[in-house]
Amino acid sequence: MSGVLAARAMINGEDYDEMVKPLQEHIENISAFRKAIEKFENKDFDRLLSILGTPGIKQAAYNLPINFADLIGSILKLIEKQDTRL
Repeated sequence: MSGVLAARAMINGEDYDEMVKPLQEHIENISAFRKAIEKFENKDFDRLLSILGTPGIKQAAYNLPINFADLIGSILKLIEKQDTRL
């Protein structure tokens, strides 16, 4: 993706740094989500799967055009920032 953005920036004379910001944000969000998941034990995965199987949440996960890992990662980043300020 970054290669495509670099090519577009060169061809169209656009600012590469501005073009790549959403990609960088996504990578940071996914990384924050992964850090949390790495700490999971089997019981935590069981709990997560139970929640995801709940009617309403299951339909939302399948039907809404939302990347939940990205969303949760952004929330975890905000929490982490708050913790470092205290």
